[in-house]
Amino acid sequence: MEWSSTMLYPVLRRLEKDGLVRSEWRVSDENRIRKYYVLTAQGRKELAAEKERWRSVQDALGKLWAPAEACE
Repeated sequence: MEWSSTMLYPVLRRLEKDGLVRSEWRVSDENRIRKYYVLTAQGRKELAAEKERWRSVQDALGKLWAPAEACE
C-alpha cells in the first residue's frame, strides 16, 4: 500500500478530532511553516491497545502456520 497526502491528512484530522493526536504549526529547519503532530496520552493508550490486538492476530496466525511449516 502506498500512502499519499490525500489519504494521510484525513486520517490525521480524524485522529485529532478523536483526541488521539494534537497538532501545532511550527517553523521547520528549512524555515517553512509546517504542521506537526504528536500522540496525546489517550493516543498512546489506544496505540498500546491496538498493538496488543495485532499481537493476538499474529499469535493466532503463527499457530495456524506452524503445522504447515512443520510439514515442509
